[in-house]
Amino acid sequence: MYQTKWLSILYTTLFFVLSHPLMWGVFSIASKSYHLYVYLSIVGVVWAITYFKTKSLRWVIFSHFIVDIGNLTVLTFLNIYLPPTMS
Repeated sequence: MYQTKWLSILYTTLFFVLSHPLMWGVFSIASKSYHLYVYLSIVGVVWAITYFKTKSLRWVIFSHFIVDIGNLTVLTFLNIYLPPTMS
């Protein structure tokens, strides 16, 4: 059971990370930074664990919304805003 849970966490995190450049397009400047993939991996694991502990997507969806608004994700992936480290 314990091993199955961690395999599920790694599996969902992998698809979470891979979906972002495919969803927003590989032409986004932010997609060229390895920092993005490290960040997505960490957040993917945290959100997967949160789901397993709460058995609900409510807090995962809410925190994803807060993260997206808080770091200007949409503007970044549309190349309207570049993070300071990428300028």
